[in-house]
Amino acid sequence: MSGKKPYKKKIKHNSTTQAAKPFTILSKPPVLSIIIFTLLSLLFSLLIYERYLLINEANKKEAYEIANHAKDLLQETLTHSLSATKILTFFIDQNGGVNNFDSIAAQILESAKDIDVLQLAPGGVIQYVYPLKGNEKVIDYNVLTDPFRNKEARKAIEKKEMFFAGPFELRQGGMGIVGRLPVYRNNKFWGFSAVVIKMATLLKSAGIDSTGK
Repeated sequence: MSGKKPYKKKIKHNSTTQAAKPFTILSKPPVLSIIIFTLLSLLFSLLIYERYLLINEANKKEAYEIANHAKDLLQETLTHSLSATKILTFFIDQNGGVNNFDSIAAQILESAKDIDVLQLAPGGVIQYVYPLKGNEKVIDYNVLTDPFRNKEARKAIEKKEMFFAGPFELRQGGMGIVGRLPVYRNNKFWGFSAVVIKMATLLKSAGIDSTGK
C-alpha cells in the first residue's frame, strides 16, 4: 500500500440549500410598533374607564348625601309648620273665638324663619292672616269650595291630621305650599290652622341652591 491519503471530493454547498431564517410578525418593526401602541391604548383606556367609574361613584355618593341632608332639612321645616299651627290652635277658645292672633303669629314667625304666612280659617274661610300686608287677596277665600285646592283640605278633615298642598300658584302671588291642620271644638270641625311657605323659602330651608351652583 502506498502512503497516499484517500482522495475525498469536496462538495460545494449552494446558497439555496441553506436553511431559511424563520419569519415572524414581530420581526417587522412597523407591525411591532402598531401592536405595542394598540396594547398601550387598551391599557390606558381601561385605566381611564376605571378612573371614570371611581369618580362617578364618588359623585353619586355626594349627591346621595346632599339629597339626604336636604330631606332632613325639609322634614325639619314641616315639623316647624306643624308646631306653628298647633300653637295657634291654643288661642281658639271652646266657643270658637280667636284671641291675640296677630301678636302670637308675630312671635311664631319671629322664631320660625322657614314659614312665611300664618292663617286661621273658621269653617274653611280664611279670616285671620299674618302678616296681612301682601296677603290681602286671601281674606274671605273658602278653600273647601275651591275644586282646584280642596282635595288636601278635605283629606285633612277626614284624617284629622295636617296635610300639605302644592307647590302651586298662591292667590297672593308666587309659588308655594300650604299646610292645613284641621281644628275641632266641642267635637265639631271648627276650621283650619294653616301655614304658607313660599318656594324660595322652602328651597333655602332645605339648603337647595336654585341658581344651580
